[in-house]
Amino acid sequence: MLICCNFGEWPTKKVAKAFFTGLASILVMVLIGFFIFNPHKTHASSDEFAKVSAVMTGIYTGGIPNIGAIRKAVALPNDLYLLITSYDLIITGLYLIFVIFFGNALFRKLLPPAKLAESDVFLPEKVEARKPFWKNVVAIDLALAVAAVSYGVSLVVPIDNGIAVIIVALTTLSLSFSFCKPVKRLGNTFDHGLYFVYVFCLSIATIVNVHDLKLLENLHILYYIAFTVFGSLVLQILLAKLLKIDGDTVLVS
Repeated sequence: MLICCNFGEWPTKKVAKAFFTGLASILVMVLIGFFIFNPHKTHASSDEFAKVSAVMTGIYTGGIPNIGAIRKAVALPNDLYLLITSYDLIITGLYLIFVIFFGNALFRKLLPPAKLAESDVFLPEKVEARKPFWKNVVAIDLALAVAAVSYGVSLVVPIDNGIAVIIVALTTLSLSFSFCKPVKRLGNTFDHGLYFVYVFCLSIATIVNVHDLKLLENLHILYYIAFTVFGSLVLQILLAKLLKIDGDTVLVS
């Protein structure tokens, strides 16, 4: 998915401001929510709730695929892992419904309108109706090669957390290839990447037993997620208004 990014066409300054206001909003709300919703504020078991905070930070700054890596990094118990993904499905579902049906009008009303310079307008190259099969094969082979090299790097780097090394190497190599014109012309790499994300999501779903989740006994986590998601949205809008970031850019970010 990263291989097909076109960073050269992005309005970098505006996008960076929107990203960092979103990042700051998430961190602030996760931290505040930790002290509000932690059921064991004075016990050593609050360490478990800190792991929930770590996983949430990763999800809402980088996406749901991060949860697998962060789970291993912080040694999150399997029951908490499944609870978070289940609650996240509920809250982010509501969030996306809000954004899709009401977000556009609301953001444009509360924030400045977008002022696009000619250099800000992204005009994609003409897309072929059907990519040659060999391009699909090359794209998948390239992704596999990046994964293999990243795994090899994790074996060489002398630290305990090899997962973190793999993720950093994957990201760095993929973004490097995104600046290579022959790779850009392959096409379909985003679609291939999205397919593997679907496989990842399916693999999570297969290990869930709804009857064992005890959803009603852990509603503080549900409230924590809702507080973080919608609270960070409100805070990001306020920061964007202060920094004069247009509504369209904030909506996309």
